[in-house]
Amino acid sequence: MDADEFLVSDLTVGQSLAALDRGQTLARVRPMELLGGSDTAFKTFLPAGPNRAKTVRAIYPTFGDYLTGGFLSHVAGKLFVRTSLPDVQIRIHNAFQNDQIIPNAVELPDIALAHCHATSWTAWRAAYDYRLSKGSYRAELKPAKKPENGGMTLHDLFHYLEANDGESGLRAFYDEVIGDSPDMRARLQAHGALREVDLNLDALLAKHFPDAPV
Repeated sequence: MDADEFLVSDLTVGQSLAALDRGQTLARVRPMELLGGSDTAFKTFLPAGPNRAKTVRAIYPTFGDYLTGGFLSHVAGKLFVRTSLPDVQIRIHNAFQNDQIIPNAVELPDIALAHCHATSWTAWRAAYDYRLSKGSYRAELKPAKKPENGGMTLHDLFHYLEANDGESGLRAFYDEVIGDSPDMRARLQAHGALREVDLNLDALLAKHFPDAPV
């Protein structure tokens, strides 16, 4: 997990994992993305299926074709891996054994990975250049839709917006895809894709790290 990711669950993690079959080696938690400018509102994960692309286009009419599941960052989530497995390598979204990806990760629907990918326009813009060159918008990542079907990577889309509309193009993207607003919440709510959760980070920090500077 990254520093901007937090587990959200009504159960303890231990309870969710203890309910799994002992032969299950992997368990996956799916993400939800924070709306920029909010502390509590998240867009939820949309499972892959025949209706996902249509739903994403309805929520994001201008930029939906360039978004996987409506997310700017990953939809793969993160993994729990059973201990004591030999020759295992754990990477950012998957685990490998003997250099082969370990299949059949079970989903943990009771746990969500709250991803605070963009907390505000200022924060998103400050991280943008790094993400464009080396991070989650870098050139080698796959597009949501194949180029022959009209798709474009986020890397290419952002370069296009900058070349044609400059900073205002990036801001238009942020406002439709990331920023919190009554319109955004209504669009998400209409498709059952809005969740409000108070992470209560200040209280948790004080509880678990009482000596940390405020």
